[in-house]
Amino acid sequence: MTALTSFDPRSPELMDDPYPEYRWITGKGQPVYSPKADCWMYGHYDLCERALADAQTYSVARGVQFEDDEDLPEGIPLLTLTDPPEHTRLRRFMAYAFKADTVQRFAEAFRENMVASIGAVSSGSLDVMADLIMPWSIENSLTLLEVPDADRGEWRSWMAEYFRRERGNLGFTKAGDAALTQAMIYLINVHLGHLREDGDSFLRRILRHEVDGERMSDEEALGLLMTMAVVGAEDTARTFANILLHLDRSMPPAAGLGEKEAYAVIDETIRYAPSTHYVRRTTTRDVEENGVVVPAGSKLLVLFGAANRDPAVFTDPDVFDPGRGNSQRALGFSRGAHSCLGIHVARLQLLAGLQVVLEKSTERDIDYEHGEWVHAMNISGYQRLPGSIRWK
Repeated sequence: MTALTSFDPRSPELMDDPYPEYRWITGKGQPVYSPKADCWMYGHYDLCERALADAQTYSVARGVQFEDDEDLPEGIPLLTLTDPPEHTRLRRFMAYAFKADTVQRFAEAFRENMVASIGAVSSGSLDVMADLIMPWSIENSLTLLEVPDADRGEWRSWMAEYFRRERGNLGFTKAGDAALTQAMIYLINVHLGHLREDGDSFLRRILRHEVDGERMSDEEALGLLMTMAVVGAEDTARTFANILLHLDRSMPPAAGLGEKEAYAVIDETIRYAPSTHYVRRTTTRDVEENGVVVPAGSKLLVLFGAANRDPAVFTDPDVFDPGRGNSQRALGFSRGAHSCLGIHVARLQLLAGLQVVLEKSTERDIDYEHGEWVHAMNISGYQRLPGSIRWK
């Protein structure tokens, strides 16, 4: 008999604390159906891992977010919305450039961006999210996108507006939608042309790289730029706030962390409090898992937030423990064909930002309890975060 639940990822109140429901779904050990949301869910770690590994059965072509059917971009082949074999071809353009040793050179830029963001705020009261973390994350995306200094002012304004979410609205605000449109027009009409010019840079090398004797088309290149501009910046910012939250609850504010210890905190935060709670897939055939058949054409949510607290994989999963030793098994960067190409970039950003904040802050009094928590598509995190920080 199919297990049923009233779980609905569109409910802000439920998503504020989904873990009781996650525990129930994970404990069933089989696909669970929600009549209210009209979708299937995998919460057990092994189920989620198998779904992520099987791109033929679990397709991304109809979207990776709950309501993507209604608003998928047309004419722009996004890597995240493309199934193999086309996905494999697109990934080959980029895979060599996103290796750990290649992106390591961005580490100092990410540190400098946080130093500059700190320099733009005074010691004392601030909105930690809006005044510090989000501007830093947007600046990192400008670095990665290689946007010229002269154009960065407008881009900062567009992205700040785009990332301004409203509680209860899973999509964009009207102003955010308009800002994103302006950013995309800039990428199409101005920036892509610059990147096609002669020169040596991270993105230029990707655009010059050939797969089977061909370079990326303009449409494919635009898809890459859009993904880098939108997906990475928001996820990184909301994850960084979660890292500070759990760090402040577990160690003195002025304490420093070595690289190994900092990465342990980062990886455990991604496991314990992920900013991305799920990815959506659509089944291409009837698939049976542990005695339950999920019909072809079904909307299915692979619940990272549930799998990352599966007690079969993580001992005492509801305890934040950077020393547990297997936090990197968390599914926050996905698996299989759609594993995150930017994993090394994301972890480098989080490491650089965290080390600078710890080095330069003498007191942190952040009011996490009164921060505004929002849910945008499949990303959850702080929108506003009042507090006070004193800097050296």
